[in-house]
Amino acid sequence: EALFACACIPHATPADLNAVLPGDSAVRLLGDFAKESPFLTRAAAGSYVVHPLLASLLTEYREQARDELLARAAHAHASARHFQRAAELHLARGDQAAAAQALGQHEVIRDHAPSMGYARVLASLDRSLLHRYPRLWGVTALMRMFCIDTEELLDEIGRAHV
Repeated sequence: EALFACACIPHATPADLNAVLPGDSAVRLLGDFAKESPFLTRAAAGSYVVHPLLASLLTEYREQARDELLARAAHAHASARHFQRAAELHLARGDQAAAAQALGQHEVIRDHAPSMGYARVLASLDRSLLHRYPRLWGVTALMRMFCIDTEELLDEIGRAHV
């Protein structure tokens, strides 16, 4: 189950795994397994990456279990107020609405600048969803401000509030 979780969760961290696996022994054993296995590696950032062949073997025909696992992990991160990670996991299961809702709760204004991870999730969201979340649209507008004409942004505001 720990390998299945690593195969499902992109860049699975120990926090992700603790959220979906019972007890903490599985994460510890997974760390030991990664030291000796060519099928599981530990990235410099501490995340686990399963070899693509093993990952597809583990996830084949288990799409519903994968979606449930990702949803549990996303819910755990949202409960812990790690909204960006929750949004990433919702995106991994293809739920853009849930990803936008989670990312919309992240207090990006408190950050010095939006992180690359935040920008990556934001860029993955459908533009029509961004209009439902003023914070997301505002950050997108600020990022686009230097790329497009200001008149186009103002027109977008008018269309969104009609």
